[in-house]
Amino acid sequence: MMKATLTNLPYSKYWRTAAVGSGLAIFSRFPIIESHVYPYSLNGSPSDLSGDWFAGKACASVVIAHPLLGQVEIFNTHFFAKGGEEGPEYWRAVRISNAWEMSRLVAGALGRGRHVIVTGDFNSSPHSLPMKIMISRANLIDAWVESHPTLPSSPIGRNTSSNAARAIEVFGLTVDSPLNSWSLGKPLDPYARKWLGKRLDYILFRSPSAKSRPHLTIEETNVVMREKVPGRAFSFSDHFALEATFSVATPEDPVYASSSHAPRHTILTDENQYKLSEEDLLTALGAISYEYREANKRSKRQMIYFWLSLLLLLFIVIGSAFIHPSRWLAPVATLLGAIATWRGTTALYVGFIYGQWETGILTNLMEEIEDVRDTYR
Repeated sequence: MMKATLTNLPYSKYWRTAAVGSGLAIFSRFPIIESHVYPYSLNGSPSDLSGDWFAGKACASVVIAHPLLGQVEIFNTHFFAKGGEEGPEYWRAVRISNAWEMSRLVAGALGRGRHVIVTGDFNSSPHSLPMKIMISRANLIDAWVESHPTLPSSPIGRNTSSNAARAIEVFGLTVDSPLNSWSLGKPLDPYARKWLGKRLDYILFRSPSAKSRPHLTIEETNVVMREKVPGRAFSFSDHFALEATFSVATPEDPVYASSSHAPRHTILTDENQYKLSEEDLLTALGAISYEYREANKRSKRQMIYFWLSLLLLLFIVIGSAFIHPSRWLAPVATLLGAIATWRGTTALYVGFIYGQWETGILTNLMEEIEDVRDTYR
């Protein structure tokens, strides 16, 4: 991919995280002067073989030197996958943690006077708490909403090819669309069936709050790469791509002061405009505190497995001294001893080491949210 894009996008960065990597990369036309990667504190459990912990979900960023804007920090991410779109909020506690951490990083970049563009697969619907956290904590602007200001509040209609295409164009749906080959035969949840797909991929942006500086404005946003791979019967990915075209408004521009975008992300005189409500914070606290209790239960359960494995191993070691050797018993005892050793070691790591780590992170997060909530009083 780097070779294929070298002419138009000569600068790039790919990040390696955890065991298999989270697949984060950024390609740029402009020079990259800094790059960072921040693995999320919570990524599921090492005992969960679904992949997120081994992939090491993360937030990555590069700072590019733009000839008009100066420093622009571009973020890319992939949030924790499990949790769905409906049901109790605590199902999405790890995503809430991801959003809280990433929004802090984005706010920090803005505080350093940089323009920011935030992209990625957030695994969250537009009105979900993780997306509220992302947009509110850094006063970000959703490029799709900004360029499609009259979004309908109800689904397009029943599942037909024309309605599915229309839903993509209207709502910016990027995954679980009937038009994506990877969705065929996949068990879709009620949310995806109702809306003919999901909008989980976003481009968010904001310029620093300075009237005299150039700022980013959004021209258009589209869902692209919806066609099949040439010569094949399948789509490029289980997600369609999201594309945004930006322009730069400068103080010399005649329409700079009257730009419809300027009041939102250039002046930003009302910092409370996109502030999280106290109800949102209480919901986040409830989800994180529930996850904390569940983490404690998982930790204790794994420690029980550890002690049982240790007892089994001791029984095998002691018992082997009193058992007459036979052709089949020795290999069985050896196998059971190996299984007990593996299970016990895994349970000790997951239950004690990771268990203490997870509960500590959740405690820190709850305290951070409480600190923010205290400012509302």
